[in-house]
Amino acid sequence: MIGFFFIFFLKKAIYALSANASAIVIINNSSELFTPRENDTEYKLANIPIAIIGEADGEIISNFNNSKGTIYSPKFLSIDPNAIVLTFIAISLITLGSYWAVYEPALIDLSSASTDLQSQNFVFNVKTVIFYIITASVILVILYFLYQYVVYIIIVIFVIGSASGIYMCIISIMAHIKYTKDIPEGLSCKIPLFGEITMKSVVLTLISFLLPVIWVIFRQSSNIWILQDILGSTLILGILRTVHLPNLKIGVILLVVFFLYDIFFVFITPLFTKDGKSIMVKVATGGDNHQEILPLTIVMPHFLDIYEGVCGGPGFSMLGFGDIIMPGFVISLCLAFDNFFGTKIYFYASLIGYILGLFLTYMALLLMESAQPALLYLVPCVLVSIVIVGFKRGELKSLWTGQAAVINDTTQDEDKSIVQDPADDIKDSENEPLIEADNSSINVTELEDIEEKKH
Repeated sequence: MIGFFFIFFLKKAIYALSANASAIVIINNSSELFTPRENDTEYKLANIPIAIIGEADGEIISNFNNSKGTIYSPKFLSIDPNAIVLTFIAISLITLGSYWAVYEPALIDLSSASTDLQSQNFVFNVKTVIFYIITASVILVILYFLYQYVVYIIIVIFVIGSASGIYMCIISIMAHIKYTKDIPEGLSCKIPLFGEITMKSVVLTLISFLLPVIWVIFRQSSNIWILQDILGSTLILGILRTVHLPNLKIGVILLVVFFLYDIFFVFITPLFTKDGKSIMVKVATGGDNHQEILPLTIVMPHFLDIYEGVCGGPGFSMLGFGDIIMPGFVISLCLAFDNFFGTKIYFYASLIGYILGLFLTYMALLLMESAQPALLYLVPCVLVSIVIVGFKRGELKSLWTGQAAVINDTTQDEDKSIVQDPADDIKDSENEPLIEADNSSINVTELEDIEEKKH
């Protein structure tokens, strides 16, 4: 028995299955083919072949009695090699963002006409972590219920954020090039809320918005993912450069709360939604209409898509910005700690943990054949790698509190060790950044006291 249906193909397939149908053929009301937009887990509800054909082909088949057909389903890899490229992009962004944050940590003030790097970093504390997790949860729930409206607000935020990232990248590059760092500011004027604006800053701002505007215009194009990835990369770099963790304690709190956030919205929310869908997966895949996809992921098309050109083109793999940024904060902290002690062991260990976490994510996708929250695997791998190294080196407490100083004995200048602040001082200083903007030291006052004693 073969049934012919036009709409709601998955629901029709389930109905046909209950009537002991052996297959479903959906005839489109035009000659074009379209890509079915349901989750892989939902396809398992209908364990019979489902085919989509054009209107002309449907008429030809309908004109023949006792029509028969066969369906060939070739084997293909569940995990596409594009996972390697996604991993490389994530590692590159975290590495570049970490080095940018540690070795050039001053935040560029976008409201100022000056192109000098300024010491205005945003440092996380417990209150800001709580604020951001609540904000992220509320926005995600609002997107679930009002996706068709709120998605455009997210698009505006993405455009502004990526333009800011491009602006910071341009300023940083110009500051290191001989022929561009001395370009005059030009005419200036003061604008409320923006401060002093110069001709130079206006020109750079217009240049920064050029690519985001092009993306907005052509965001429905098939190959626009390339530009979206470029813009997303600049946004991630800008965040990693300007937002810092004061110590591992805040880093653990940040990762753990977003770890639970991912688990809840991927695995728990299907128990409460009417359609049984995960809030996170539904929002990430474009809500109910799938017309506008959230530009908050690094996207990479499948390299070995055997159905390319058959049902609307190749599929895509995605890695969310949060899966790069959140672990990136902690990895950047490790580089700052290494920078003070003249090593790279924490940075390399955390990067290896991140790569292992992504590998476990891909394996979970392969075995479970359903969407996976990457932070479920990234958070334990990154934190465990740091804790193991810190415990072995006896530096875990200093990394946890962010308070450390170098004691150089007058006869053994090469010896380095870590001194903990008294317990009553830790509370007051726990939210100070591990590494200061002048790139000189950690716990500067203690270092000055030590130097005085040496002389």
